[in-house]
Amino acid sequence: MIICAVEEVSSGYLKIMSGTGPFFIRTEYLSFLSPDSLKCLINYSLNNIIEPKEFLQEEEDDILNAKEALLAEKAALKSLARSEQCRFMLAQKLYEKNFSKAAVNKALDFLESKDFLNDMRFASSWIRTRAIAKAEGRKKLELELAARGIKRTCIKDVLDKYFSETSEIELCNKALSKLLRLKTPSDKLFNKLIQKGFSVKIVNTVISQSNL
Repeated sequence: MIICAVEEVSSGYLKIMSGTGPFFIRTEYLSFLSPDSLKCLINYSLNNIIEPKEFLQEEEDDILNAKEALLAEKAALKSLARSEQCRFMLAQKLYEKNFSKAAVNKALDFLESKDFLNDMRFASSWIRTRAIAKAEGRKKLELELAARGIKRTCIKDVLDKYFSETSEIELCNKALSKLLRLKTPSDKLFNKLIQKGFSVKIVNTVISQSNL
């Protein structure tokens, strides 16, 4: 690859003029090539292109990988602009767009370092929406978050905080009320509530208090 010129658009963010056209990279995404070896080429203007420089294949691959990581970052930011995302599910979306694992990991590491991506924040938001909408218990919420790649320590912290503010008994009562509205046979209520993630103790308490 031949690079004709480099412009530093902002700190660590470079516009590279190559023989096939311009593109952008973050120097933070470079793994092999020293950022200084690119920054030394910074002398870009429309009327003053410096002596073209040709890079070795290993250096070229590093530059192109950094380019892909930045494109993955931009795609991730579009999803984050719409709603909170967890790292695991966002990575799956990027893989579906044919970004490599290396590019995805670099991009998501960067977004986490800037707090654009935060699994704890996602889990807190998701739980409040899900628990209220579906009236589910701790065990079900724990399984659902684990399926989204949230770490166990994060799940525990988020659930502990949520259920310190929210009564699981009340959620179970809401779930029971919905099952009764749907005319669920009384002999199936217990198992249905267990399937919704409530403990045996809570289910027995709620059913006994309902005088069914």
